[in-house]
Amino acid sequence: MPEGHTIHRLAAALTARLGGHEVRASSPQGRFAEEAAVIDGARVRRVSAHGKHLFVEYAGRGAPVVHVHLGLGGRVVVGDTAAPAPRGAIRLRLETADAFADVRAPTVCELIDPARQRALIARLGPDLLARSPDPATARRRVSRSRVAIGALLLDQKLFAGVGNAYRSELLFRCGFSPWMPGSEVGADGFDRLWEEARRLLADGRRTGRVATVDRADLPRGQRRSAGRHLPPEDEASGSAVARARARETYVYKRADLPCRRCGSVVRTALQAGRDVYWCPTCQPGPADPSSARTDGAVG
Repeated sequence: MPEGHTIHRLAAALTARLGGHEVRASSPQGRFAEEAAVIDGARVRRVSAHGKHLFVEYAGRGAPVVHVHLGLGGRVVVGDTAAPAPRGAIRLRLETADAFADVRAPTVCELIDPARQRALIARLGPDLLARSPDPATARRRVSRSRVAIGALLLDQKLFAGVGNAYRSELLFRCGFSPWMPGSEVGADGFDRLWEEARRLLADGRRTGRVATVDRADLPRGQRRSAGRHLPPEDEASGSAVARARARETYVYKRADLPCRRCGSVVRTALQAGRDVYWCPTCQPGPADPSSARTDGAVG
């Protein structure tokens, strides 16, 4: 699932290509045909992001908004040419004379009004890539929760934009076991997680990579490519090769490999419906993950 940095990069790329233009809209697949007809030929004002949610906003007071959430299997293909003949299941195609964007297999693709957009955003936590997100609500709710911190980090009502890769990497970099109850993280620990999340997501937005490893911890042969930028369309292309190329991680997707810092074997287990990865030495905590609450409830 694309994480917050990718959605923000897509929003910027789509605004650059479509913003200010009267954009043709269609649904080659047919599932969004009626909605596409409503916005066909309308002028796009901008494309914005909040956490993992993408919004195509149109000019005019009360104009409709296209809300997209890519989910686990969705992707966006962006091009700087006239749109090619459609292939496969394209839910929504937006195009100008010299650019296009295809939304494929999203979990959500719907036409909403601005009031519903505001209500949806209000239900989410602060976007960690916003200029000054307020951590007060998340700090309070985490401090009162017995749910494992690894599950809480995926709660978009608390940490909008954090996904599975950043979840594992944040916990490693801060030295917390995924199974530690939120109430045991402490105020200083929460602040470290919050600021580290903002920093890593900002790095991801800048480079297009989930690259969380300090250069000194990378093998010498990988240091030259560290921090190399990727275009936003590569990130959301669905290509396994592109996804792997965009990763430099301590523990994420590194189960049964040695920890980059201590050499212990990286472990993995299911937590809050996704695989979480951790080093049992660098992230000491509960020895039995089954004893931790991972139901996502927040106290």
